[in-house]
Amino acid sequence: MGARAQRRQRRTTEQRAHDKQQRAARADVARAEWEARRAAYFEQLKNGVLVEREVQA
Repeated sequence: MGARAQRRQRRTTEQRAHDKQQRAARADVARAEWEARRAAYFEQLKNGVLVEREVQA
């Protein structure tokens, strides 16, 4: 493998590491958004939605 091929290989490896970091960052953001939605949902349940369902049942 020549020097140029090695350089190309190293660049793709760095790119892969960068892509992996970006995917991890996006996953963290998605997880945080999901946690916020989940917390809001349970807050609504606590504040009376759950009570109404119990009365109907």
